[in-house]
Amino acid sequence: TVAAWPAAGQRQVLHVASGLLDCNLREGWMRLQDAWRNTWIDLALPAPGPEVLQALLERYGESHRAYHTAQHLAECFQHFDGARPLAAHAGEVALALWFHDAIYDPHSARNEADSADWADRVLVSAGAGAAMRDRVQIVQ
Repeated sequence: TVAAWPAAGQRQVLHVASGLLDCNLREGWMRLQDAWRNTWIDLALPAPGPEVLQALLERYGESHRAYHTAQHLAECFQHFDGARPLAAHAGEVALALWFHDAIYDPHSARNEADSADWADRVLVSAGAGAAMRDRVQIVQ
């Protein structure tokens, strides 16, 4: 959860649930919001309610994560921005980025499958067709 915006250029830590996104709070949050919005624009589907993005960020902010964090997610989108024009289905790649290891239980062998299932449920609720859903599952 975010309490207050820092002054321009000020470095702070974005607290998402119990995890941390070490970046400028306003810029980091806005970058992720833009990536979320662009994902759904590219998919040509209605974006789900804000609770889905909040749940994702809470997952990526879990304290037991060392690598697949909100910071990692922001870095993935920063890299993807340069390759986006090359992707035949940019929205599907972006959605796969959002959900890759969204569910992470260090004691489970099903993290990727459970994350892909969550992505699929979100796509179904947005009205995605079977072909799109299949492509997202393959990208995962």
